[in-house]
Amino acid sequence: MARNDQGGRGRGSAGGGAPFFVDIEVRAQPNDGAVRQLRALLDPGSRFTWLPGNMLEDLGVIRRQPIEFQTASGERVSRVAGYAFISSAGSQTMATIVFGEPGDPAILGTHAVDGMNLDPDAPGKRLVPAAALPAPASLRPKEGA
Repeated sequence: MARNDQGGRGRGSAGGGAPFFVDIEVRAQPNDGAVRQLRALLDPGSRFTWLPGNMLEDLGVIRRQPIEFQTASGERVSRVAGYAFISSAGSQTMATIVFGEPGDPAILGTHAVDGMNLDPDAPGKRLVPAAALPAPASLRPKEGA
């Protein structure tokens, strides 16, 4: 299935602003001792996280599915994606990770940022906790709370 790495966040918190670098940790499993730390570009224009494929393979992340992307110049490129756990600013999520090839940048995409419930603080060039998410309308408060 062809997909475009455009589009954005449900609450729109990373939908704009200049990209900047953040520190992240990557694991194949949530409590795995095998972890890699790196700096990735927080790019509000990228839905998925792109990381070096050889690093992901070393961690044991499994290649799952090809995804097609369209570059700014209109060229179509295909990369394989898998799933890994990303941590930053004290939060963690499981996210779709694109196996980058040599020359591809390391990018933290909006899907992972949303999953960690973080927002970019562009002036501070960091990620910060986001506001509470809206609960489903059918959710009822606990009695006595």
